[in-house]
Amino acid sequence: MKYEKLFSPLTIKGCTFPNRILRTAMVSRLAAEDGSVSNAIKERYRREAMGGPGAIIVEAAVVLPSRSSYNLRISDDSFIPQLREVANVIRAENPEVKVGIQVMHFLKLSRSGWRQKVEDFKPEELKIIVTQHVDAAKRAVAAGFDFIELHMAHAFTLSSFLSLVNKRTDEYGGRSLEDRLRLPTEVYQAVRNEVGKGFPLGIRINGEDFTIEGTTSQQSTRIAKRFAELGADYINVSAGDRFEDAPTPVPGMPPFPSGGYSGSRMSPKWWAPDGANVHLAERIRKFVRDAGFNVPIVTAGKIRTPELAEEILQQGKADIIGLCRPLLCDPDWPIKAKEGRADDIVRCCACGWCNEADGRYETVKCILWQKENEHAPRPFLLAPPCKGACPAGIDVQDYIELVTQGFYKDALKLIEKRVPLPAVISRVCPRPCETKCNRKEIDEPIAINALKRFVVEEVEKRWGKEEVTPVPRTKREKVAIIGSGPAGLTAAYDLVWNGYGVTILEALPTPGGMLAVGIPEYRLPKKVLQTEIEDIKKLGVEIKLNSPVGKNDLTLDKLGKKGYKAIFIAVGAHKSLKLDVPGEDMEGVYHGVAFLHDVNTGKKVKVGKRVAIIGGGNVAVDAARTALRLGAKEVFIVYRRSKQEMPAHDDEIKAAEEEGVKIHYLASPVKILGKGGKVVGMECIRMELGEPDASGRRRPIPIKGTEFVIDADMVIPAIGEAPDLDFLHDSLKTPEGTLKVDPDNLTTGVPGVFAGGDAVTGPATVIQAIAAGHKAAAFIDRYLRGESLEYKKESPRIIGIEEVKIEDVRKQSRESMPTLPLNERVAGFKEVELGFTEGTALAEANRCLNCAQRPRFPESKASS
Repeated sequence: MKYEKLFSPLTIKGCTFPNRILRTAMVSRLAAEDGSVSNAIKERYRREAMGGPGAIIVEAAVVLPSRSSYNLRISDDSFIPQLREVANVIRAENPEVKVGIQVMHFLKLSRSGWRQKVEDFKPEELKIIVTQHVDAAKRAVAAGFDFIELHMAHAFTLSSFLSLVNKRTDEYGGRSLEDRLRLPTEVYQAVRNEVGKGFPLGIRINGEDFTIEGTTSQQSTRIAKRFAELGADYINVSAGDRFEDAPTPVPGMPPFPSGGYSGSRMSPKWWAPDGANVHLAERIRKFVRDAGFNVPIVTAGKIRTPELAEEILQQGKADIIGLCRPLLCDPDWPIKAKEGRADDIVRCCACGWCNEADGRYETVKCILWQKENEHAPRPFLLAPPCKGACPAGIDVQDYIELVTQGFYKDALKLIEKRVPLPAVISRVCPRPCETKCNRKEIDEPIAINALKRFVVEEVEKRWGKEEVTPVPRTKREKVAIIGSGPAGLTAAYDLVWNGYGVTILEALPTPGGMLAVGIPEYRLPKKVLQTEIEDIKKLGVEIKLNSPVGKNDLTLDKLGKKGYKAIFIAVGAHKSLKLDVPGEDMEGVYHGVAFLHDVNTGKKVKVGKRVAIIGGGNVAVDAARTALRLGAKEVFIVYRRSKQEMPAHDDEIKAAEEEGVKIHYLASPVKILGKGGKVVGMECIRMELGEPDASGRRRPIPIKGTEFVIDADMVIPAIGEAPDLDFLHDSLKTPEGTLKVDPDNLTTGVPGVFAGGDAVTGPATVIQAIAAGHKAAAFIDRYLRGESLEYKKESPRIIGIEEVKIEDVRKQSRESMPTLPLNERVAGFKEVELGFTEGTALAEANRCLNCAQRPRFPESKASS
């Protein structure tokens, strides 16, 4: 399993959490006004149980008998049956989850207003506070909760007694930490005596108050040690919250209009780095361990990804991961992580809106939910348009945010999660993400691919290339992959990381498929491609070159007999489609794919002086620019539609025109003219556009009587490509010459044989092939583990510009990609695009709207 430590069990006093994810307590404002249990509160916790956390702490239940303003209460025996219902609803949804409840004394202390201050409590009232906690604990046990947590954080009563805000002059306060500890320890000891030594009892404390006169991290370590000595079964370390009338926050901290170090009063706001409170838990854990107490420590505070959670546990910084806002945002966080769908997690944007709803005594909801929902919907999947448009599902917004913070290594790791060839894709991707970028509604889309390339190159420049070590093989099964293009390499990458033995069979003498033989070096340097392929091989993937399936007695049946339990067919589209016009077989006609293949494999290719390219895709544009570099004096492209319909990328078309390629739009060849068997020209006809065809583009229609002749001594047809599937039985193919598959799981109908990429779709983009490789690997893994292949991935709801707060965004031009001077380009095959500098990259990254983290705040009930 990917997050091995996160999903390992943990036992506390006979109470076993099935995983290390603890849903920490949070006020939902879903209780009735008198604090009784409502159907809404039961539904909230039922929904969160569905997501699969190891334990859930039902929100802070108030021990006071007063009205609670929609806070849950545990102050009277009449609440026991209601609270039992909550626990039962949770267990009915998820029998494995452990259910706890947090009990708290509700008064938040202040020197002004209606709230009581520490000094005002009389000694006999302190005895009542202890009794109230004991009675609450008794009710919690009677209601059937698995464990209890005592709330001693966030400037509420017990936390305030621990803090230097406590100015009492008796044995319950003042400068002495021992005296400030007295009431909290009396509460703990009395509750422990009530529930017994065998019942799990934990505490929640602040690792740091982050305010003058607040508890410091040094004091918190001593507080934690004291409760460890008293037998606390776990210590939940939170942070922050200003007292209502406390002096100015710690210098350097920004102001907090809602009164807290965090949007939640527990976890950092959006400006703080992820895991901002972890160091507090780590320090307490070390101090308590050094003192000889093996008490599990919970850490919380902007832990938004399972990767970070796993890292914290693996590095021994904490024993349990406390999640609150992340699970409010996406209750399916745990199950998505467990199933390897971490990319589908809807990321909490740490905006604090949920906390502000709490402050207004309104139902606490996430700003990222559809507004009409009281509880997180299911299925629940939300994505910014960049990620939604990326076939491979790259977390574009997140890695751009990491760039703005200078975390380039982390950004690269995020990219590599979905793209095993980051340097390659950053050069050749057609960038569907940019076409959907919300920033285009303001000025221009973000230069996403250029930022990806910057990350790859900056990491290598600063820290050198990271050494790749083999992935341990943990599974007996072997998988054969036919084709070493982007689909095959991606599937191999995923499968080897899952512990399988993987062998790629490549017909060509060089790995990479169309990446190696179909893309000119001025766009994709060979060294860049081969370096990344070598890294994949170092992980443990075997690549056998000159191994065409269908020849030399190498068949699908033979692969099965050699022990391969699954096969993935990932051959590229290496065959050019014919023009089917007279003269196509004459000397001087060189089909586009073959032309680029021969140039890229080092063959001597002689070009004519006047070269005509037929087609409008990337192969046509690549062939035209390649012909110029090989010495052609004049190169022109003939395309049968208008520029708006031309499928080649706009930047490639522009670059070709800058280099001198001429484009004849709305023209199509009728026949190729020759003399002595050699090409001397091409007769064409003018076209006009009719109604859209199956591709969605307007159909070209010949205009009678508009024939004309173009002089040329070389013609390169590049009107389309197809995969070569001659090695397969016709029953596996479609009439169009591609492979038949179930689109949901890429199965071919032959048990254990899967197919994807160009072999299924026909010629597509590199990023689409990578997406197919991921999908194939996922279903091959399910097949080999005997799981159902009926699984369907959820489709995200895309965040529109109308949902993003843009009032403070000013217009700013998109940064341009630096290129070789024009006079140097056609002199050879040097890479044309030079990459961003750090300054350019940071300027461009800062243009990102952070669509998933800048939600437009709905109007509150209070303002309506």
